[in-house]
Amino acid sequence: MQPPAQPPGPPFGQGPPPSGPSFGQPPPGTPFGQPPPQAPFGGAPAKPKTNQLALVSVIAGALGWFAVPIAASVIAIVTGHMARNEIRKTGEEGDNLAIAGLVLGYLHLVFVCAVFAFVIAIYGGFAALFFASGAGGAGGFQ
Repeated sequence: MQPPAQPPGPPFGQGPPPSGPSFGQPPPGTPFGQPPPQAPFGGAPAKPKTNQLALVSVIAGALGWFAVPIAASVIAIVTGHMARNEIRKTGEEGDNLAIAGLVLGYLHLVFVCAVFAFVIAIYGGFAALFFASGAGGAGGFQ
């Protein structure tokens, strides 16, 4: 005795067709041409916007390291302080961005000053050796 024949199912790897509305179709029960139902009154609160000066600060701080060395770092520092002041007053988002811009700007200025001092020390040392050896035309230190 053979088992009863079963109706053929969907091809291998394919599940049954979706039962809900397809993409772009209104939910069932919505009259044609009407917008879908909206969230109830007083739904999710609007997210506070990000402070624009904070964005300028972090972008300028990054540009200070790669494109416009000193000017962008100064812009990052100034706009970072202005952004933090505005954020305290308005409650906007972006305090972390402003802090990141300040850190990038201050670190870059410290780095530039250290490199400048190092270069002056190296060239100053070479100049002292040059003149002390008598090759400078002054006969050295006598």
